[in-house]
Amino acid sequence: MSISHDDGKTWSAPKDVSKDWGAASGSLPGPGNGVQTSTGRLLVAAHHSAYVHDFIVWSDDEGESWVPINQTFPKMDEATMTQLTNGSVSGLGATTGVLPFHFRCPACAVFSGHGQHAPH
Repeated sequence: MSISHDDGKTWSAPKDVSKDWGAASGSLPGPGNGVQTSTGRLLVAAHHSAYVHDFIVWSDDEGESWVPINQTFPKMDEATMTQLTNGSVSGLGATTGVLPFHFRCPACAVFSGHGQHAPH
């Protein structure tokens, strides 16, 4: 992780934060974006190889420590997230389908306090 305090003009040295990621350790963020919610929480989707598993990790201390949510997203990849006006976070990822088809799978979850509610 690198941090900028001047709108991207300069960046800190990269820091490996995946040690806190539990089962998601070794996964790579992206290619979609993470999000900083209106409460300041950072949410990042990471994938463990293409279409194997996606994970979501969060931080409430500006990325100093990270917690993985207790759910994986099997056969998913290319996840991205955004916060909706009601405070919930909507995620979108790709999954492999039958034959050459790929599908987009939306999910919505509420991340608040120190936990999360199941996607709905």
